[in-house]
Amino acid sequence: MEELLRIRRVLLTHSHLDHCNALPLLADVHASHGGPGIVVYSQQETIDALKAHLFNGVLWPDYTVRPRAAQPWVRCIAMEVGDALTLAGGLATVPL
Repeated sequence: MEELLRIRRVLLTHSHLDHCNALPLLADVHASHGGPGIVVYSQQETIDALKAHLFNGVLWPDYTVRPRAAQPWVRCIAMEVGDALTLAGGLATVPL
């Protein structure tokens, strides 16, 4: 659990299940063990697919609005191809 709680950011290239299937489990670990939650960086179309098909309250709770919309367990940040993402306190910049 300690190692899972250290995961705070996820860079998601696309919404195929083999890439995003652990997100609900990771969010659940944060929710049930007092973690800070996770931030998912991805293109808007991928975020839309996650919200429509994964975090929709049917198979998993909608962790993008729970426990409350202002501070969810999963925050999604849209990025575009060519954007840069600074990781680990500025130690690395990853161009998308």
